[in-house]
Amino acid sequence: MGLLDSILGSVLGGGAQGQNSGQAALINAVIQIVANKAGGAGAGGVTGGLGGLIGALTQGGLGNVASSWVGTGQNLPVSPEQLQSALGGSGGGLLAQIAQQAGLSHGDAASGLSQILPGLVDKLTPEGQIPQQDTLEKMLGAFNIGKLQRLNPASTAMPSVRPAAIAGSFYPGQPEVLARGVERMLAAAKPQSPQPIPKAIIAPHAGHRYSGPIAASIYALIAPARATIKRVVLLGPTHRVAVHGIALPGVEAFATPLGAVAIDTDAVKKLLALPYIGNSAEAHRQEHSLEVHLPFLQSVIDDFTLVPLAIGRATAQQVATVIDLLWGGDETLIVVSSDMSHYLPYAEAQATDKATAQAILELRTDITHHQACGATPVIGLNLLAQQRGLNPQLIDLRNSGDTAGDKARVVGYGSFAYYETRPLSH
Repeated sequence: MGLLDSILGSVLGGGAQGQNSGQAALINAVIQIVANKAGGAGAGGVTGGLGGLIGALTQGGLGNVASSWVGTGQNLPVSPEQLQSALGGSGGGLLAQIAQQAGLSHGDAASGLSQILPGLVDKLTPEGQIPQQDTLEKMLGAFNIGKLQRLNPASTAMPSVRPAAIAGSFYPGQPEVLARGVERMLAAAKPQSPQPIPKAIIAPHAGHRYSGPIAASIYALIAPARATIKRVVLLGPTHRVAVHGIALPGVEAFATPLGAVAIDTDAVKKLLALPYIGNSAEAHRQEHSLEVHLPFLQSVIDDFTLVPLAIGRATAQQVATVIDLLWGGDETLIVVSSDMSHYLPYAEAQATDKATAQAILELRTDITHHQACGATPVIGLNLLAQQRGLNPQLIDLRNSGDTAGDKARVVGYGSFAYYETRPLSH
């Protein structure tokens, strides 16, 4: 039994099989925050992150409760209301980060955390103290967070196709309905006059009813190159499973209701030579930040291969190196997947996203994950854009309050084009 199964079994009762998948997503969300040095307390990678989590609980008045979880087996209970208060509630802080990572509301995240957090901290502190970084990373490996497994160069056995994971939820599962919906959004976004073809783009990754029109704004610019582009390098952040580095899926193709897209195996071989890139089927299995783009790409490009990269705990320079390695010519399109602000009131989101958009246009590399969930690939692209002299242009900037949601709590979406020559004015 793996660590995740063990926690689900001991905390929730019974084995992990049949349990609420939201609990597993929540555990992975906590681990993602821990792995990204949550709270900024302490030093040393994931060790600092676990210390930051416990420190935040202590500062929030739950010191005695949190101490009972650290390898003692006592595991004093905590209420959702206590966690809301201690971890920042709806006003921000760790609870907001964890909720966003798990795709849950603040209330649902607090409720779930009250069930899983005691057992999770207990399992990660078996000696009654926060373990050293190398020990903790080995433990996190059970969550697919440790060093990524590398493909054995001598092995030819690979799963053939990653099936569509979010068809029927993020976008329609019926091929005809999906194709019509995408074509309708692209037609509405078609530019009034000919535009140059971007070398790289940033596009959002929410459900099509929310961010699809903003994504269509940028993909409509790609359509005139449908016979020219032969490869898409697609980079997006992990949401469900945390990874240490950058993950390839270890498959031969990605499928959607519109068909399968082959993986560029030559590019994969090049990437696997880099020490921070490996294969993680788990990181890709339920990840939506990449898959949600494929129906658009399949609609605007005739025939292409794919290089899907799930970005975990990586640096901007590592991302820039990957993009540069696969830069190619007109046959290669670079796509970075990112939404912008999350769960702010409409007017506040507009102001926040406008500032973030300006930072992107200035090719800044200090953009945070609060500003854009795909900040790591975004700033990696910006770093390379500085080196290659690319010119970015804002194509569309809206939020879910403009498309299909209410305006009380919205998610921001932006689409950006990066040109190798200065673009025409819109």
